[in-house]
Amino acid sequence: MDCKVAVIIPVKNEGAAIDQLMESLLAQTLSPAEIVVTDGGSTDGTVERLMVWKERGLPLTVVLADHAFPGTGRNLAAEATECEILAFTDAGVRHHPDWMKRLLEPMEKDPEVDVVYGAFEPVTSSFYLRCAAYAHVKPKSLVEGIPTRTHFIASSLMKRKVWKEVGGFPDLRAGEDRIFMGRIRKAGRYKIAYAPRAMVQWEIPSSFGKTFRKYALYSRHDLIAGLARDWHLPVLRLYVLLAPVTVLGFIHKKTWFLGLPLFYVIRAAKNVWLKSETRRWLKVLNPLLVGGVALVLFTVDSAMFSGLFHWLWRDRFLSRFSPSRGTAKG
Repeated sequence: MDCKVAVIIPVKNEGAAIDQLMESLLAQTLSPAEIVVTDGGSTDGTVERLMVWKERGLPLTVVLADHAFPGTGRNLAAEATECEILAFTDAGVRHHPDWMKRLLEPMEKDPEVDVVYGAFEPVTSSFYLRCAAYAHVKPKSLVEGIPTRTHFIASSLMKRKVWKEVGGFPDLRAGEDRIFMGRIRKAGRYKIAYAPRAMVQWEIPSSFGKTFRKYALYSRHDLIAGLARDWHLPVLRLYVLLAPVTVLGFIHKKTWFLGLPLFYVIRAAKNVWLKSETRRWLKVLNPLLVGGVALVLFTVDSAMFSGLFHWLWRDRFLSRFSPSRGTAKG
């Protein structure tokens, strides 16, 4: 099967990561026919670094946009290529050298396959990152007998017609990938395959501050995208259950307030148990690990509420009086 694959990448202010991204694509055992990058308005030298790679002879096309969220960036890049197979990825991931080859294999074996989802692993090179992975990275599931994490847009490949027929990605800062993949699933007419060995490593936020800022942003934009049921509602239900304990702390005994840290410890221990592949009991009984996961969970929850209040104030209340004030630009 003679396939020409274009790699589609949206970027904005990725100057620190762009060289690593280009190097990982250049090192692929199966080279893409074209790499199409949409820059959504970088101010940190990202475009200049991309032009250096283009001058080196990389099959790189750079689409410039004054302002573009990731969804629009992917759409603009897809429109700019004539390749009939699109591989989607992002800056901030590290590609295994066989990533492209493995992604394409299901389509080579079966030309009827329309969509291929690869796999991803979080980078866990520090204690904080290990705790963060337990806190907010989804657990693995069996795919073709291999424990893996999949349905990740930054490790996916599909026929151009799929992207076009489902209407492309919505113009959103966050959640656009889940909406897009949901459209593919709901269409019910596309053959989906998996490539659990098409691996990328995902760089998750590496500190409490970075985690808070990123998830506060995601929280607000998930609500703008109408995705409250995916994250906000399940967490809010947990806090509704916790409310009586807090009230008892005010009207009965202060010791009831211990329910809050216990709530996080139980959640953290559950996450460690569900996401550990080996030595589960040893990890669950590790107070340093469980405590670290609990603190990350608290950070993510705090970020969710921050994004929720920001959405209520800026996108619900202020937008009623001045529509431009409610416009999501960051």
